[in-house]
Amino acid sequence: MKRKGSKKNLKIGVATLIAIFALANSFAATYAWFAMNTSASAEGMNIRVNNEGQLLSMLTIHRCNSSASTDTNLVFFSEPAVTISQTGISDAYVAMDNYSDLNKSQPLLLLFGLNNGVTASQVNITAKSDNENYVGTITAENISAFPFSTAVSFKSASYTSDSFPFNNVAVSSLTQTSSFVTIANHSFSSYTDEINLFTGSGNSTIKYVAVIMDYYPEAREVLLTNNVGVDILAANNNNVINFICDWTLEI
Repeated sequence: MKRKGSKKNLKIGVATLIAIFALANSFAATYAWFAMNTSASAEGMNIRVNNEGQLLSMLTIHRCNSSASTDTNLVFFSEPAVTISQTGISDAYVAMDNYSDLNKSQPLLLLFGLNNGVTASQVNITAKSDNENYVGTITAENISAFPFSTAVSFKSASYTSDSFPFNNVAVSSLTQTSSFVTIANHSFSSYTDEINLFTGSGNSTIKYVAVIMDYYPEAREVLLTNNVGVDILAANNNNVINFICDWTLEI
């Protein structure tokens, strides 16, 4: 998944979601607390963008309108929670909705707006984890900073229209799916530390790439099931796992 020479002009390094999901009194922002009692909270996600290329015009982050969304159609607020321009390095924070057993899907839209004339084959978006191997054991040392790569999934699609359809993002259009963790038959199957979030093909001009990040409930359940009876969950951390976003995005 390395960039080929034809893509060298697209070098927006998105050092994303680093050192989040931590205790509020120890870090600048908290992002997601996953509790063993199936509840969670999400207060802020840090995004750092280093834009060295000329293809990205702007990156905007949009929260989901859950009350208007359905299983087949996602609705996002057109007003961005965060806007990151193409100039230099930018840091921003964005909130993600709470996770619960009754509401396991909490999509967050990362919308990559592209400059005029960008073709699909020029665009490749990857995510690289800091961890080369799956971290599946909860310990006293990592319970407050557990890799979120173990419980996140991504879907993506490209769009050719000048206007992005915030009110009508068909789930069926999100044809590229990826995750660091593979779950099969309710068990951990494999882990990959570098994944493709979007790979374009063809010479059609595209205006947007939408990468939708969400919780991966099955992966989370496997993690918790494999650590049933871990005393430190109750004794040291009030039955809460504090996740950190342990990957970097690159386009």
